[in-house]
Amino acid sequence: LFAGRDNFWSGGTNDAAVKIHQITNRGAIVREYGNTSIQDPDAVAVDATGSVTGVPGAVLVAGVRGGGQGGISAIYPNGSIHVLVPASTDFADVDRMQIDESGRLFFSDTDSGTAKLFSFSNGILTPIISLPIDFRFTLMSNSRIAISLTDGTIRLYSSDGTMINAAFASGLPSAAALAYSSSGAWADSLLALASDTDELFR
Repeated sequence: LFAGRDNFWSGGTNDAAVKIHQITNRGAIVREYGNTSIQDPDAVAVDATGSVTGVPGAVLVAGVRGGGQGGISAIYPNGSIHVLVPASTDFADVDRMQIDESGRLFFSDTDSGTAKLFSFSNGILTPIISLPIDFRFTLMSNSRIAISLTDGTIRLYSSDGTMINAAFASGLPSAAALAYSSSGAWADSLLALASDTDELFR
């Protein structure tokens, strides 16, 4: 398990360069990961198969890069740091990253005035969805994207940004955090968490 880090909670600034954490042995061991610090390492994702970086087990780390620009780096298993997406004015920050079934990276940016979702594959950055309000996203099976909006609605999109269902669910908390369960007792279930009450909806 890897966790991003905001140095504000350690007495520093939000966009300071620090190392992310690796958590092992069921939480018994927590240690810094990577040979050097990375600026604003808020969002992390593991490239388990190497589909994004070409290096299985690489950890993607994203955040602000200054001047209204965002960027994404990769920490290889040997601890070395590599730039994956150079500092770009296309996005200001990264809120969340996920890798889909086909090996494409998806990430959101809600700090640019307009909330955006991008995909990144084979070195190409592609805008997928742009909305005037804040949202949270998660990837589902069959190349579907679920997005929760501030009005309590969940929309479904295809992986190219085409809307499938404008009101897949409604009456939920504002911009609820989303997760998709692909197996187990809750197989093929979309889960929504209300941040203010800690209620979990299925």
